[in-house]
Amino acid sequence: MPAMRAQDPVWSRVMGGTTLLPEWAWVKLPECLGGKGLVVPIRVHYLLVVIPVLMGISTLIWSASAGKSGAFAFLIVLIVLLTLGPMLYLTVLLHELGHTIAAVRKGAKPIEILLWPLGGLASTETTHTGTSYCDRIYIAVMGPAVHVPLSLIWFVMGSVAAEEWTLSTQGRNVEKAGDWFEVFFILECQLNLIMLGFNLLIPSFPLDCSAILVNLLAWCGMHPHTIAIVLVGSSVVVILLLCTYAIWAMSRQYWGAVIWLAVAAFLAYNTWLIHNARVQGKLQETSVFNDRSERTDPEEHTLFEKMFEEHKTKQDHQPEQNQSDKSQGASSMDLSIVLVSAIVLYQLVGLIQSCEGPTYN
Repeated sequence: MPAMRAQDPVWSRVMGGTTLLPEWAWVKLPECLGGKGLVVPIRVHYLLVVIPVLMGISTLIWSASAGKSGAFAFLIVLIVLLTLGPMLYLTVLLHELGHTIAAVRKGAKPIEILLWPLGGLASTETTHTGTSYCDRIYIAVMGPAVHVPLSLIWFVMGSVAAEEWTLSTQGRNVEKAGDWFEVFFILECQLNLIMLGFNLLIPSFPLDCSAILVNLLAWCGMHPHTIAIVLVGSSVVVILLLCTYAIWAMSRQYWGAVIWLAVAAFLAYNTWLIHNARVQGKLQETSVFNDRSERTDPEEHTLFEKMFEEHKTKQDHQPEQNQSDKSQGASSMDLSIVLVSAIVLYQLVGLIQSCEGPTYN
């Protein structure tokens, strides 16, 4: 996730106060990459083991229901625990370091990196970060960009280990040492490709793509309230798709897909916060529209504060009738989002019902 303020009220509610979490380790940002040798503390959430444990149990249940041998179950669960345990959080840490180093290159002061069950959070504050929309887009992009070289590394390792390299695990027997490593390399490559696409192409707050979308639309001069409506609408579609996939997968007895329901619930909660802030006229209090930190000069207007001020000035000079029309237009757009979401959900439920039940060889 992109760099945000440590005192963000959204994250303080979700995390229960990051300052209560232990500092598990520290990492020194490499000077050769622009990190200036700064030291960043890493905090670890207490529930970090939830995902690998749930996925391990799900895999064990699947192995038993499919009639697999005990050796197969042990080896496949071991892969899952490694992939979604230490390797996943190492990958997330590198992702957040990408954001942090990019922010430091733009004048930021790193505060901490938080690892928690559904991802990570890089916290920074500065008087300079966000001086341009291009800078903020750059910081948001550099997190997912880390997965490009990581994917290539795993791809090369898999190509060396496998006689016929593909990104599919089909046809490989994990009870053979060679195949076990091939499956491991394939899953690591898939993990990085998924994290690259998920963060770079899914426009749902607080994923990186939402920061890219917001700053890009703001750069084009779009009104912040309209940007919020676009963000909420795109998030609703993403949430429905995630829920549909999770329900479909669980209907085929892949219970590990409950993780995607948790992700959808997390995105839904944050989407509701953005929508509620827009309705109450408090968008500037949300992290995606707030670039002020404790180090910012109180007399200096930040990038987003200037944007809100400019649109407020334009609005004050418009007739009351035009403002009323815009308010009605926003309400109509909200209603359209609800109607489109209902139609999409209806179609997706029909698709699920038409799918066949689980089949095993």
